[in-house]
Amino acid sequence: MTSTYEIPAHTVAGGTVGAADPVQVDPARLGGKVRSRLVHAACVMYQANKRRGTHSTRGRSELKYSNRKPWRQKGTGRARAGTRRSPLWRGGGTIFGPKPRDYRYAMPKKARRRATQSALLSKLRDGETVVVEGFAAPSGKTREVAAVLTALGLTGQTVLIAVREADPMLVRACRNL
Repeated sequence: MTSTYEIPAHTVAGGTVGAADPVQVDPARLGGKVRSRLVHAACVMYQANKRRGTHSTRGRSELKYSNRKPWRQKGTGRARAGTRRSPLWRGGGTIFGPKPRDYRYAMPKKARRRATQSALLSKLRDGETVVVEGFAAPSGKTREVAAVLTALGLTGQTVLIAVREADPMLVRACRNL
């Protein structure tokens, strides 16, 4: 494990991208090591929390059929039958079918934070991070942000843009990318 990681840095001035001094990052500030099991658990939690859980089937009590017996109990030679809603019949209810439910669950806050740190540390270790100084979109135009990302060679892939302070114009410019 290295003592520090060097992240390539760039500056943006007037829409042109130039090189800057690399930024040094201490991995100890991000937890020191990548905890892949924790990252996996956090990803599964986020995916589960996004699920709507609207799947449903009709059980025998939810079907709209008559309460009348299809035929009498004895004397027909057929198997006894009490209702058309029986799960054995075509069009009958579903036994133990899926019902709407909530898939949400929560991890402890410290575990979520550590998982995020581990994910960032993994990206640092693999050299998949870039620092851009002066990254802004004062007019809120998507064209400006797209030009900067193209100059950095970050087109055609997923990009996470993290800034120190929330900028509504930058959010607006990145919204359609």
